Amino acid sequence: MVRKRDSDGELLWTFEFETDEAASELEIHNLSYYDGKIYFNTETGYWWDPSISFLYELDANTGEVISEMELFDWSKDQHRQIFPLDNSYIVAGSLNHPDGFGSAPAVYELSSEGEIIWQQIFGDVDSSFDRYCEEILKVSESEYVCACNSFDSDPIEEIYGLKNQVVAISRFTEQGDIIWSREYMGFHRPFDRHAVHSFIQTSDGGFAFCGVSQDWNEEDPDFVGPPVQGWLVKLDEFGCLEPGCQFLDIEQISLDSEG
Repeated sequence: MVRKRDSDGELLWTFEFETDEAASELEIHNLSYYDGKIYFNTETGYWWDPSISFLYELDANTGEVISEMELFDWSKDQHRQIFPLDNSYIVAGSLNHPDGFGSAPAVYELSSEGEIIWQQIFGDVDSSFDRYCEEILKVSESEYVCACNSFDSDPIEEIYGLKNQVVAISRFTEQGDIIWSREYMGFHRPFDRHAVHSFIQTSDGGFAFCGVSQDWNEEDPDFVGPPVQGWLVKLDEFGCLEPGCQFLDIEQISLDSEG
């Protein structure tokens, strides 16, 4: 369900979903607010079949449904956050292999009829389904920044097919042109897992994100440190941990050194 409360915590309205009794689960991803309306998508799961995704548009004052649209099959794509334009939507999520074997984090523009207008895929499509773009921020009249969970685009090596999992943040135009794109990690090694769970723009024009930083390596007996930990990262407006990385064409940033 979706609920709205006032600043005192008083419940103003509730929107509940009616699902088929056979559905095994119903998942709601990030909400977006624009021009008095709330946008989000749901995914209804069935144990024998891939999920079905719907895009909802609600009146933010009353919770009443303005529009509802069935999106393409979740077995091919995920939609984590949907940001409305005048006659289309910018979507953060993933685009999967046509055969359903693997995915890649992506942002794309979706027409009001549910057709993809343009797409930007970050990395190759492979056998992992836990990679997707999590959130979108509108940072100017026609520019956006997205935060994604991805794989190291330049791994030092692969062990048993595993790569370093990184956070990828990109700034792009409304037409899908990339302005800058960078990857963030604790260490540049296979097996490590880094993920973004929340992403915001800060008052100085920069960005901050938090999530999970799992840094370990069974091939390194000298490594000492917590196998799982949270991380909070502050970046400037160009996605730099240290000012000036945009002039050095740095695309990968580790927390102990940039480069």
